[in-house]
Amino acid sequence: MDKYDLYGKLAIPKKHDIENEVGVIYQYSADKKGVFVNLSLHENFGLTTIEAAGTGLPVVITKNGGPSEIVPKCKNGYLVDPTDLTEVRSSIKKILTDEDKWKKFSNNGIINARKYYTWNSHIEVYVSWVLESLEKSSEKSPKELNISKKTLNKLRKAKRLIITDIDGTLI
Repeated sequence: MDKYDLYGKLAIPKKHDIENEVGVIYQYSADKKGVFVNLSLHENFGLTTIEAAGTGLPVVITKNGGPSEIVPKCKNGYLVDPTDLTEVRSSIKKILTDEDKWKKFSNNGIINARKYYTWNSHIEVYVSWVLESLEKSSEKSPKELNISKKTLNKLRKAKRLIITDIDGTLI
């Protein structure tokens, strides 16, 4: 931070209250025209990517895992190889030194986080999938489903039934 005079551009709290301060840290960093950097080797979901987007904080983030789906939707920064320091450095510099790019990433993040990552947008997508499934489905006879008479009789006599869709083939 000292070498490159990054005070006001980085938020590195030693300790913080997750429930009350995380949003404030993102917002403070966005207000100071900073950038959120997450260089984990793999990020499973990418919640921090969405949190940064929602506050208008551009990102330079690992290309491995969830962010690889989030950043292209939010259009709020760069996906990088976390082991490629040249790429990381270059991406951070592009955002911090180009005011128009920073504003574009910031605005895109706010707009697209609301568009794709709110409960309402999630519900709309989920309901559309259910409706699509219902439209495609039609009742089929046991014969069409290749269910034997023996299996059919077992199913009819069953008091309880557990159905799973582990491989995504049961719609």
